[in-house]
Amino acid sequence: MGRGRAGRAAILLCLTALVQPASAIAASADADEDAKAVFCLAGAQRQPLRDAGKALDLAVPPDVTNWRRDRPAEFDRACSALYRAVKAPPPNPFADALPFLTALLGAVLAFAAATWRERVMRGRQVGDALRTAVIDFHDAARAYLDSWGANRPEAAVRTARGKLVTQLAVAHTDHPRWTKLRGLRDQLAAGPLGDRLTAGWAGPDDQRTAALVAALDALRDDVLLVARALGRPLRRQSALKAT
Repeated sequence: MGRGRAGRAAILLCLTALVQPASAIAASADADEDAKAVFCLAGAQRQPLRDAGKALDLAVPPDVTNWRRDRPAEFDRACSALYRAVKAPPPNPFADALPFLTALLGAVLAFAAATWRERVMRGRQVGDALRTAVIDFHDAARAYLDSWGANRPEAAVRTARGKLVTQLAVAHTDHPRWTKLRGLRDQLAAGPLGDRLTAGWAGPDDQRTAALVAALDALRDDVLLVARALGRPLRRQSALKAT
């Protein structure tokens, strides 16, 4: 007996759960129909209701109240059409904000493009200056090493070295994480290509000259690699960040 009562109670709960949503839907539909009827039978809407009926080729009686009672299907058709036409959907906040968002996105893209072009141009300018400086230093140092005597162009070497160090400093300011730039500057400051390049020559020294020429060529190649990288800001430059 206990199990039977429990089973009937469970069935009753299930039926109630099924019936309640249907009742709620029906109540909502009735409320919508009532709202439309109130709207269409309002004094200000009666003539628009007649116009809607005529537009739908319906026989519209003079008294629209009787129309609803006598021919409810036709009345509902005209009233529904009028209600949907007059009752516009609520405004979409996103649609209102779309012009602003479009303009904002356009401004952001324009700024990004301008910044990118400026960065590329800056990189190319610094790269060109660096390329010129290293070639001038390489040529001045080679001219010094290839000559001998009192007229060796030592001043030209110092001037060209100073310009190259300056351009490396400019590039390092723009790219502080490129440790390769610091290493190149150290070579020109304290390495064999610094002041020692023009010091301590007692006479021709083929072995020392060959070592300095190799160091000059290696420095030139490294600086040219940096100059090329400056004009390619999108490329990863992991080799320039290695210590």
